[in-house]
This record gives sequence, structure tokens and C-alpha cells, in this order.
Amino acid sequence: MLGNMLGCGCVCEQWWSDGPAVTEKEFVSRFPDLKRVDSRQRILDDPDVAMILISAVPEDRAALSD
Repeated sequence: MLGNMLGCGCVCEQWWSDGPAVTEKEFVSRFPDLKRVDSRQRILDDPDVAMILISAVPEDRAALSD
């Protein structure tokens, strides 16, 4: 999902996860310049963020967007 957004001209500077993700090693390898932040609220509160991608299972996505 992120790779496709970057291919469309979007930019990404940071990411967050509430724990080790199954694909974290591959994600960090593919996007080594992204900064991992310690809180999702930091991303939600950033006024420069126009869009947030959530790769959680669908039933968990709404709660993560608050």
C-alpha cells in the first residue's frame, strides 16, 4: 500500500506500530528512511499529515483512526 502511494507522488516520513509486526523486518528493509515514532497520537496530531495508511485487519482500523 505504501509503495503504491509513494509511486503516485505521496511522501512518508514516519510510521508507528503497537508492537512487532509480522512484516516489520521487510518493511524497514524496503523503507529504511522512515522514522518509527513511539506513539500513533504523534502522527494523528501532526498538522502536516494529510493521509494515514492503516494496514491493520479491517475490524481494527476504525479504532486506530481516533
